[in-house]
Amino acid sequence: MRPGSGGALEAWPMPWGAPAGLWAAAAALRAAAASVGGAPLARSGGLLPSLDGWTGEAAAAAAAELGAVAQLEQAVVDRLGQAAAVLTAYGDELDAAQRTVASLQASWTAVLPADPLAPLPDGALAAIAGTYGVVTADLQLSAAVAAHRLRSLVGEVVAGGDSGPRGPRVFGWADPPPSDAAVRSTVHAVLPLVSAALAQREASELVDLVVGDLEALAYGDTDAAARAVARLATRVRDPVVAQTLWSRLDPSESSRLLDAVVGSGSAALTVTLGTALAIAVNPHYTRGLDAVTRDRLDAWRETWLARVASSIAACDDSSSGGWFGGARTQGALLTGARQAGLSPGVRYAATVGVAVVAADRSVGTGLLSGGSNARAPSGRVTPSGADGAAGTGPDDPVVDIARAIEDDGDAVRAWLLGRLPGADQQLVVDHLVAGRYRLIDPHLAAASLRAVGDLVVVAGRSPTDRSAVALDAAFLTAVGQEARNTPEPEAYRLALAPALGRIGAVLARHPDAVTAVLDDSAGLGVDAAVVVDADRLTTPARDPQAWEIVLPDRPTTAALLGALAFDDELSPGATRPIAGSPGTAPALTQVLGSLGQRLEQDLVDAVRADHAGDPHALDAAARRLGETVGFTLTSAGEALARRDADTDERNRVVAGLVEWAVGKVAIPGAAGRLATPLVKAAANRLVTATLPTDAESTQRRATAQATETTADAAMVDVRALVSRAEPWGPEQAPQRWAAREGGVPFWDDEGIPLPESSMTTEQRRAFTAWRREVGLTIYDTAPAVVRDGLEAGVRAAARSTS
Repeated sequence: MRPGSGGALEAWPMPWGAPAGLWAAAAALRAAAASVGGAPLARSGGLLPSLDGWTGEAAAAAAAELGAVAQLEQAVVDRLGQAAAVLTAYGDELDAAQRTVASLQASWTAVLPADPLAPLPDGALAAIAGTYGVVTADLQLSAAVAAHRLRSLVGEVVAGGDSGPRGPRVFGWADPPPSDAAVRSTVHAVLPLVSAALAQREASELVDLVVGDLEALAYGDTDAAARAVARLATRVRDPVVAQTLWSRLDPSESSRLLDAVVGSGSAALTVTLGTALAIAVNPHYTRGLDAVTRDRLDAWRETWLARVASSIAACDDSSSGGWFGGARTQGALLTGARQAGLSPGVRYAATVGVAVVAADRSVGTGLLSGGSNARAPSGRVTPSGADGAAGTGPDDPVVDIARAIEDDGDAVRAWLLGRLPGADQQLVVDHLVAGRYRLIDPHLAAASLRAVGDLVVVAGRSPTDRSAVALDAAFLTAVGQEARNTPEPEAYRLALAPALGRIGAVLARHPDAVTAVLDDSAGLGVDAAVVVDADRLTTPARDPQAWEIVLPDRPTTAALLGALAFDDELSPGATRPIAGSPGTAPALTQVLGSLGQRLEQDLVDAVRADHAGDPHALDAAARRLGETVGFTLTSAGEALARRDADTDERNRVVAGLVEWAVGKVAIPGAAGRLATPLVKAAANRLVTATLPTDAESTQRRATAQATETTADAAMVDVRALVSRAEPWGPEQAPQRWAAREGGVPFWDDEGIPLPESSMTTEQRRAFTAWRREVGLTIYDTAPAVVRDGLEAGVRAAARSTS
């Protein structure tokens, strides 16, 4: 190979650095040493003439401390002098190396023949190359040793503590000799010999070889995949290498090579290139780089992502190389990145991820596997749709993106809350939840909806992150509006079924939103279309600095709750098995449990707000509980009844929901024993109020009789809620009363009376005597107020759905 056009300077780069700067730094260290050495303590060895007349124990201690300080100052002087010597020596070696390289450059220029076709003097050139190698290697080792000694000197002076694991710390050389790996690491980190430009050149040389391997793979060389993996094995997580590789593998220009990678079946190569993709496009992985390199990668990343997104958007599906081919390749690479534990990050999700969904929406049916999984005209599942044990079907780029970012909440929110191009500016989450199931096989749509549900469950957990709460609101709104308006209810129920547990978990995070939607005065009061997303989807929550979702209206919320009734564990009238969420509580049960916990806490707060027992706040809280539980269950019953188009079936379903759903409500923690009874009471009142036909009169009477005992028990448990509010003053405290009257203890470790169901006979008698003798009449009035409020709320819910 002949020399390049850059001449000797390109062939034999000058070692970077300034010996004069090193010598100046050494001179500064010597000056600092002289200054410290001239201090009074260091000069006198810790003896100060002004303290000669001071004697006693304190004087001795002070003298010892002064001596220690003087010793440290002398040590600093010594170490500064040693550091100056190290810098001077390395400056001398760098100066000598630069002079030698300058001589080698001149020799190189002199021996090269003027005629470009003349033979090269290989012997002379080899001698120059060998000398250059020896000089640069010696300089690198000297640099590593110098850096190692400087670190050691600093550690001897500033290391904390007077002793180490091997005994008292002593001054002097303590570190082991540097290893080859330590030398290379130190040279790369400390010296400018391997600068950003040199790192880029090394990356380019490596990528040239890797791209050659991929070219060979495309031409049928099956061993090329293993070669490419081996070359990148130790460098694939280097952002410079990753960026250089993907700048060469621009999908808009290198689709043939990427198709060969995906088609080769080499999982190792797919994971390797997927790892490089995530490292290159996610700025999170470039934090350790210098500012110049980071800026260069940032500029490249934005341009590259925009180009990839445009290439996907510009393709149609008229051939196997259309948008789906490119998106499928991206999906395969993202799967590899996920296996490596990496996320492509926010910018990828907001650009390429949104472009994939936009293309998915515009292409329509027949996009998966060239149309083999398109919906049949009848809307039934074609045989190819049931591919795989779970019916997830073949590759789906949208699901691949969802799985690749599932552990990156910021990327999830950037993707799902992104806007698709077009006049309607539809949110990505709207298309994935409320449109995509109409375009593809329902089994594949179910896998897609389940993946989106998983994302929302994980990404929306923070009530103080407004974007996370907005995602919850957008997701639930999309489900409710589609469940209410879909022209294909059966297809939507089938697609939605695996995600019902996730939807229930998301709605259970927002009990206040369900309650608020029943308050007609809580609406926006303006056209929602002119309100920005953040204000349309979220509102300040009860808790400071937290946010709550906004559900659009009562019919949409009713449809959302109705969809949850189709969870297989809740649907007593289900005619086919639906895959639920293993280990997850039924969807409607999660919502009822959350509502019960929040609304019963409202009852406690109402009691606590007025120790005098004013029934108005308590009545309002009870009405709210009754109406919310009634609305939830009637909405579920109406949805199931619409499916079966039978009023009597609707009545049976409502009764069944009480048995199935409410009976399974359990709130974790100490409040669990309190949450279920009142929710059950509201539900049971609903049953007796909403079975109006003569055909159901016998069942209505039987249900009322069977639930009376449960209702009475629930009203007794209201007194436990009153106890949680602690409506007594200091002189009325149960402990003080028991001390005066000699009664048995009937309270827990926190001084709160136990629930009556947990008391012994003697404790119940003492509890009754205490509350009556100290005048706490709220224990007697609260159950009746709550009972009346529940019934009023249930009647309101029944009227609103009739």
